[in-house]
Amino acid sequence: MTHIPVHILLLEDSPSDADLMRQVFVRSGKTAWNLVCTERLSQAIVRCQEQMFDVVLLDLNLPDSDGFETIATFREAVPSVPIVVLTTIDDDDLAMQAMAKGAQDYLVKGQITIQLLIRSVRYAIERGRFLERLKNSEQSILRSLEQEQDLDLLKSSFISMASHELRSPITMIRICTELLQNHQHELSAEKSSEYFDHMKAAIKQITGLLDEVLLLSSAESGGLRFKPVSEAVCK
Repeated sequence: MTHIPVHILLLEDSPSDADLMRQVFVRSGKTAWNLVCTERLSQAIVRCQEQMFDVVLLDLNLPDSDGFETIATFREAVPSVPIVVLTTIDDDDLAMQAMAKGAQDYLVKGQITIQLLIRSVRYAIERGRFLERLKNSEQSILRSLEQEQDLDLLKSSFISMASHELRSPITMIRICTELLQNHQHELSAEKSSEYFDHMKAAIKQITGLLDEVLLLSSAESGGLRFKPVSEAVCK
Protein backbone atom coordinates (compact mmCIF):
# COMPACT_ATOMS: atom_id res chain seq x y z
CA MET A 1 0.00 0.00 0.00
CA THR A 2 1.37 3.41 -1.01
CA HIS A 3 1.30 6.11 1.66
CA ILE A 4 0.98 9.71 0.55
CA PRO A 5 3.91 11.66 2.07
CA VAL A 6 3.21 14.49 4.50
CA HIS A 7 5.40 17.50 3.73
CA ILE A 8 6.52 19.30 6.89
CA LEU A 9 8.63 22.44 7.22
CA LEU A 10 10.50 22.59 10.54
CA LEU A 11 11.57 26.11 11.44
CA GLU A 12 14.07 25.52 14.25
CA ASP A 13 17.46 27.16 14.89
CA SER A 14 18.61 24.63 17.51
CA PRO A 15 20.42 21.70 15.80
CA SER A 16 19.77 19.41 18.78
CA ASP A 17 16.04 20.20 18.83
CA ALA A 18 15.83 19.77 15.06
CA ASP A 19 17.60 16.40 15.26
CA LEU A 20 15.24 15.30 18.04
CA MET A 21 12.23 16.16 15.89
CA ARG A 22 13.69 14.17 12.99
CA GLN A 23 14.10 11.14 15.23
CA VAL A 24 10.51 11.45 16.47
CA PHE A 25 9.17 11.37 12.93
CA VAL A 26 11.43 8.45 12.00
CA ARG A 27 9.99 6.42 14.89
CA SER A 28 6.41 7.53 14.33
CA GLY A 29 5.18 4.64 12.18
CA LYS A 30 4.17 3.95 8.60
CA THR A 31 3.36 7.49 7.49
CA ALA A 32 5.87 8.90 5.02
CA TRP A 33 7.08 12.15 6.57
CA ASN A 34 9.00 14.51 4.29
CA LEU A 35 10.75 16.85 6.75
CA VAL A 36 12.55 19.99 5.56
CA CYS A 37 14.47 22.05 8.14
CA THR A 38 15.39 25.73 8.11
CA GLU A 39 16.90 27.97 10.80
CA ARG A 40 15.63 31.40 9.76
CA LEU A 41 12.20 32.82 9.11
CA SER A 42 13.33 34.40 5.85
CA GLN A 43 14.53 31.00 4.62
CA ALA A 44 11.23 29.38 5.57
CA ILE A 45 9.23 31.94 3.62
CA VAL A 46 11.38 31.35 0.54
CA ARG A 47 10.99 27.56 0.85
CA CYS A 48 7.21 27.92 1.05
CA GLN A 49 7.28 29.93 -2.16
CA GLU A 50 9.26 27.15 -3.84
CA GLN A 51 7.48 24.10 -2.42
CA MET A 52 4.06 23.13 -1.06
CA PHE A 53 4.00 22.13 2.62
CA ASP A 54 1.16 20.53 4.57
CA VAL A 55 2.19 22.09 7.89
CA VAL A 56 4.97 24.17 9.45
CA LEU A 57 6.44 23.52 12.91
CA LEU A 58 7.56 26.94 14.04
CA ASP A 59 9.87 27.95 16.88
CA LEU A 60 8.94 31.45 18.07
CA ASN A 61 12.50 32.56 18.81
CA LEU A 62 14.72 32.64 15.73
CA PRO A 63 17.86 34.53 14.67
CA ASP A 64 15.85 36.88 12.44
CA SER A 65 12.54 36.98 14.33
CA ASP A 66 11.30 36.77 17.89
CA GLY A 67 8.04 36.05 19.72
CA PHE A 68 4.59 36.32 18.23
CA GLU A 69 5.92 38.58 15.49
CA THR A 70 7.31 35.36 14.00
CA ILE A 71 3.78 34.01 13.53
CA ALA A 72 2.47 37.31 12.19
CA THR A 73 5.27 37.70 9.65
CA PHE A 74 5.03 34.12 8.45
CA ARG A 75 1.23 34.21 8.24
CA GLU A 76 1.32 37.43 6.20
CA ALA A 77 3.77 35.92 3.71
CA VAL A 78 2.29 32.40 3.74
CA PRO A 79 -1.42 32.70 4.59
CA SER A 80 -2.59 29.15 3.92
CA VAL A 81 -0.08 26.74 5.52
CA PRO A 82 -1.16 25.48 8.99
CA ILE A 83 1.15 26.41 11.89
CA VAL A 84 2.09 24.42 14.99
CA VAL A 85 4.07 26.58 17.43
CA LEU A 86 7.04 25.04 19.27
CA THR A 87 8.18 26.64 22.53
CA THR A 88 9.94 25.84 25.78
CA ILE A 89 7.30 27.64 27.89
CA ASP A 90 4.19 25.87 29.17
CA ASP A 91 1.71 28.72 29.49
CA ASP A 92 -2.01 28.83 28.64
CA ASP A 93 -1.76 32.56 28.02
CA LEU A 94 0.94 32.06 25.38
CA ALA A 95 -1.04 29.23 23.80
CA MET A 96 -4.10 31.44 23.57
CA GLN A 97 -2.12 34.30 22.01
CA ALA A 98 -0.52 31.93 19.51
CA MET A 99 -3.97 30.74 18.39
CA ALA A 100 -5.16 34.33 18.17
CA LYS A 101 -2.21 35.12 15.87
CA GLY A 102 -3.14 32.29 13.51
CA ALA A 103 -1.54 29.10 14.84
CA GLN A 104 -3.53 25.86 14.82
CA ASP A 105 -1.76 24.31 17.82
CA TYR A 106 0.91 24.88 20.46
CA LEU A 107 3.46 22.34 21.73
CA VAL A 108 5.92 22.55 24.63
CA LYS A 109 9.24 21.04 23.55
CA GLY A 110 10.01 19.29 26.83
CA GLN A 111 6.61 17.61 26.81
CA ILE A 112 6.50 16.38 23.21
CA THR A 113 5.86 12.67 22.72
CA ILE A 114 5.53 10.77 19.46
CA GLN A 115 1.78 10.45 19.91
CA LEU A 116 1.31 14.10 20.87
CA LEU A 117 3.40 15.41 17.98
CA ILE A 118 1.70 13.26 15.35
CA ARG A 119 -1.74 14.08 16.70
CA SER A 120 -0.93 17.81 16.68
CA VAL A 121 0.43 17.68 13.13
CA ARG A 122 -2.59 15.78 11.85
CA TYR A 123 -4.98 18.12 13.66
CA ALA A 124 -3.28 21.20 12.20
CA ILE A 125 -3.38 19.74 8.69
CA GLU A 126 -7.03 18.72 8.96
CA ARG A 127 -8.06 22.06 10.41
CA GLY A 128 -6.18 23.88 7.65
CA ARG A 129 -7.93 21.77 5.03
CA PHE A 130 -11.25 22.37 6.76
CA LEU A 131 -10.77 26.14 6.72
CA GLU A 132 -9.94 25.96 3.03
CA ARG A 133 -13.05 23.87 2.41
CA LEU A 134 -15.08 26.33 4.45
CA LYS A 135 -13.78 29.22 2.36
CA ASN A 136 -14.55 27.38 -0.85
CA SER A 137 -17.93 26.36 0.51
CA GLU A 138 -18.85 29.95 1.30
CA GLN A 139 -17.96 30.98 -2.25
CA SER A 140 -19.93 28.06 -3.63
CA ILE A 141 -22.89 28.95 -1.44
CA LEU A 142 -22.94 32.50 -2.76
CA ARG A 143 -22.87 31.27 -6.34
CA SER A 144 -25.59 28.74 -5.65
CA LEU A 145 -27.74 31.30 -3.88
CA GLU A 146 -27.58 33.47 -6.96
CA GLN A 147 -28.58 30.51 -9.10
CA GLU A 148 -31.11 29.26 -6.53
CA GLN A 149 -29.79 25.70 -6.81
CA ASP A 150 -29.02 22.94 -4.30
CA LEU A 151 -29.76 25.08 -1.23
CA ASP A 152 -30.69 22.16 1.01
CA LEU A 153 -27.44 20.29 0.42
CA LEU A 154 -25.30 23.39 0.74
CA LYS A 155 -27.00 24.48 3.94
CA SER A 156 -26.41 21.11 5.56
CA SER A 157 -22.75 21.10 4.50
CA PHE A 158 -22.11 24.67 5.60
CA ILE A 159 -23.76 24.28 9.00
CA SER A 160 -21.77 21.10 9.62
CA MET A 161 -18.49 22.86 8.85
CA ALA A 162 -19.47 26.00 10.77
CA SER A 163 -20.25 23.94 13.87
CA HIS A 164 -16.71 22.53 13.78
CA GLU A 165 -15.21 25.99 13.27
CA LEU A 166 -17.04 27.24 16.37
CA ARG A 167 -14.75 25.11 18.52
CA SER A 168 -11.74 27.43 18.23
CA PRO A 169 -13.41 30.65 19.52
CA ILE A 170 -15.31 28.66 22.15
CA THR A 171 -12.01 27.19 23.37
CA MET A 172 -10.51 30.67 23.60
CA ILE A 173 -13.51 31.92 25.60
CA ARG A 174 -13.16 28.94 27.94
CA ILE A 175 -9.44 29.57 28.51
CA CYS A 176 -10.00 33.29 29.17
CA THR A 177 -12.87 32.57 31.53
CA GLU A 178 -10.82 30.05 33.51
CA LEU A 179 -7.86 32.42 33.77
CA LEU A 180 -10.06 35.30 34.92
CA GLN A 181 -11.93 33.10 37.37
CA ASN A 182 -8.93 31.34 38.89
CA HIS A 183 -6.37 34.16 38.82
CA GLN A 184 -8.51 37.29 39.08
CA HIS A 185 -6.61 38.73 42.05
CA GLU A 186 -3.22 38.08 40.44
CA LEU A 187 -3.99 39.75 37.11
CA SER A 188 -3.35 43.39 36.38
CA ALA A 189 -6.14 45.53 34.99
CA GLU A 190 -4.32 45.61 31.65
CA LYS A 191 -4.02 41.82 31.48
CA SER A 192 -7.68 41.35 32.48
CA SER A 193 -8.69 43.81 29.78
CA GLU A 194 -6.61 41.87 27.26
CA TYR A 195 -8.45 38.65 28.14
CA PHE A 196 -11.79 40.39 27.75
CA ASP A 197 -10.68 41.67 24.33
CA HIS A 198 -9.83 38.10 23.28
CA MET A 199 -13.27 36.98 24.44
CA LYS A 200 -14.96 39.79 22.51
CA ALA A 201 -13.05 38.83 19.35
CA ALA A 202 -14.06 35.19 19.78
CA ILE A 203 -17.70 36.18 20.30
CA LYS A 204 -17.53 38.33 17.16
CA GLN A 205 -16.21 35.33 15.21
CA ILE A 206 -19.03 33.14 16.51
CA THR A 207 -21.60 35.81 15.68
CA GLY A 208 -20.26 36.06 12.13
CA LEU A 209 -20.62 32.32 11.61
CA LEU A 210 -24.16 32.36 12.99
CA ASP A 211 -25.08 35.31 10.78
CA GLU A 212 -23.98 33.34 7.73
CA VAL A 213 -26.05 30.36 8.84
CA LEU A 214 -29.09 32.61 9.31
CA LEU A 215 -28.52 34.20 5.90
CA LEU A 216 -28.54 30.80 4.26
CA SER A 217 -31.63 29.76 6.22
CA SER A 218 -33.43 32.95 5.18
CA ALA A 219 -32.61 32.36 1.54
CA GLU A 220 -33.90 28.81 1.70
CA SER A 221 -37.19 29.81 3.34
CA GLY A 222 -37.84 32.49 0.76
CA GLY A 223 -37.14 35.40 3.07
CA LEU A 224 -34.30 36.55 0.86
CA ARG A 225 -35.00 37.71 -2.68
CA PHE A 226 -32.44 38.41 -5.36
CA LYS A 227 -33.24 41.44 -7.48
CA PRO A 228 -30.50 42.15 -10.03
CA VAL A 229 -30.24 45.86 -10.78
CA SER A 230 -28.54 47.36 -13.79
CA GLU A 231 -26.51 50.40 -12.84
CA ALA A 232 -24.52 52.81 -14.95
CA VAL A 233 -21.24 53.72 -13.35
CA CYS A 234 -19.71 57.05 -14.27
CA LYS A 235 -16.12 57.89 -13.61
